[in-house]
Amino acid sequence: MENLSQTLYIRNLNDKVNKNEIKRLLYHLFCTYGYILEIQNSKNSKLRGQAFIVFDKVDSAVLAMKDLQGFNFLGKPMRIEYSKAKSHVIEKLQGTFQYKKKPRPELRMPSSIILPNP
Repeated sequence: MENLSQTLYIRNLNDKVNKNEIKRLLYHLFCTYGYILEIQNSKNSKLRGQAFIVFDKVDSAVLAMKDLQGFNFLGKPMRIEYSKAKSHVIEKLQGTFQYKKKPRPELRMPSSIILPNP
């Protein structure tokens, strides 16, 4: 059995359409299933054609996934799965969010530089 989640991962979206337009259209399509906390989509090469939709309740996400799986959205059938990771929005609401600081790259001095003697 799949792990149910409030967050849906949507792939196979039309990547030729403006990012903000896709977000607006996704909102109008999915808001009929429940209150949407967040929609994330990106045009960078790694996440192109994908989006995450976060609902306030798991039941809303389950119903939306059931009804819209394979739905022809802007000329392409949507592929919908439950997100594997918990959304930051949900973690913040539950009080479990922890800010993860990105490690800074180590600064190195090139070995060919000779420092003057004082």
